[in-house]
Amino acid sequence: MLSFPLLFSSLFVRLFIVEAEASLSYTLDIPFDHVKTYTDDSGLLERNMTGIESVRRLSDNLLVYRMRKAVPLGADLILEFTIERRVIGTTVLYESRDIRDSNYLRCAVHVQPLSEGRTGIDIHLKLRLSRTNAAKVHWLAPILGASFLSERMREDLRDMLEEFRKKSTRELQEKLGPR
Repeated sequence: MLSFPLLFSSLFVRLFIVEAEASLSYTLDIPFDHVKTYTDDSGLLERNMTGIESVRRLSDNLLVYRMRKAVPLGADLILEFTIERRVIGTTVLYESRDIRDSNYLRCAVHVQPLSEGRTGIDIHLKLRLSRTNAAKVHWLAPILGASFLSERMREDLRDMLEEFRKKSTRELQEKLGPR
């Protein structure tokens, strides 16, 4: 049986949390109807977003995303996210099933028609890592702190989204653009 002090202290475990968000909006010169069919393609992210190593489908709406990030002065950070895919109107939402997951990911992709032959895309990405031991994120994390690491993660997410915009636009232009 747990003693009262041990039980009480276990209720207040302090987590080391690194989290960041980034958004990107851009326009494609491709008709909305053509682009919309690709927003539901989880392979589009795998092929065009830096850091996504693989996407494994568990069922129609359940996926496992595996990400790898080279980390300065440390081993690669390898993360897996069990993601549920939901479609809400013209938005496709990829989100961890449990908001309390130690690796939490939320990616919302909103696609909207702008004018004849033009489509607007808005992407919002959120990533959170929660650990009881900061060194599980990086061996220097206890020294660098969550704020510093969160800002680096925010920069990385912005770079990932920009790289995704470039690569996916090129892919979609080749497949769907004017001939």
